[in-house]
Amino acid sequence: MVKDVSTTLFTVHRRFLRSTHLERDWNDPEALQNYTLTPHAQESLLRLAEGLKPNSSLRAWRITGDYGSGKSSFALLVAHLFSQPASQLPAALQKELRNGAELLLSSSPALLPVLVTGSREPMAQAILRALVVALHEKAVDGELLAELKTASTSAEVLADTAVVEWVQRVHRHVVATNQAGGLILILDEAGKFLEFAAERPDQQDVYLLQGLAEAASRSGKAPLFVLALLHQGVSAYTEALSKAQQREWEKVAGRFEEITWYHPVEQVAALVSNALGT
Repeated sequence: MVKDVSTTLFTVHRRFLRSTHLERDWNDPEALQNYTLTPHAQESLLRLAEGLKPNSSLRAWRITGDYGSGKSSFALLVAHLFSQPASQLPAALQKELRNGAELLLSSSPALLPVLVTGSREPMAQAILRALVVALHEKAVDGELLAELKTASTSAEVLADTAVVEWVQRVHRHVVATNQAGGLILILDEAGKFLEFAAERPDQQDVYLLQGLAEAASRSGKAPLFVLALLHQGVSAYTEALSKAQQREWEKVAGRFEEITWYHPVEQVAALVSNALGT
């Protein structure tokens, strides 16, 4: 009988045994343990960080890449780095950041993270629920939160402009009360929202993304940052739509700077090595 020696040869780190879920893993201190900052990830981080500069217009981004390529883990890293000092990250990851990204991020404002994982439902409601959670974590109470809770549970279809205004109201509030230097809205699995919008345009309009992108680009000194994660290009979600609708969706996608998420072979080898603890 051949003995199974896999458990003695390799120890797979816990982080690699499950997929990242933004809301679940946000408060998990081990979620970024053994995270491998590949050259592509660091380059992407530096590109995103350009949007943190005062009055930058580079604040609406989409990351497009295959399932299981690490987009959600990268988004979790971005959420932590854009909201708190790098010194709160695992020591090994801090060391990797010293190669350049830390200097750029050290003077950036601390943003309030609003984390959303996509599902087949209106994006508007999911964003409002995430705003409620974010304010709870900041221990914000009062009229603003009460109104927001009511809006987030309403059975009425919310207008795109109303949702954008809610995001801006929360953004203005946390800045004015010195609870954060701005806001970062991360839409993971955003393709599920697009699928819903394509199937039920009466309940969700893709122009909500355009409104968010426009609000982000003109947010001024206090960044309002929007990051959407997709498994495929926007055109893949529009196959059932008319040519005119497809063109409109592409225009909306054009409001977002794109990062194509991939890892060359040599970087994949480093990821595998880290996962196996070798």
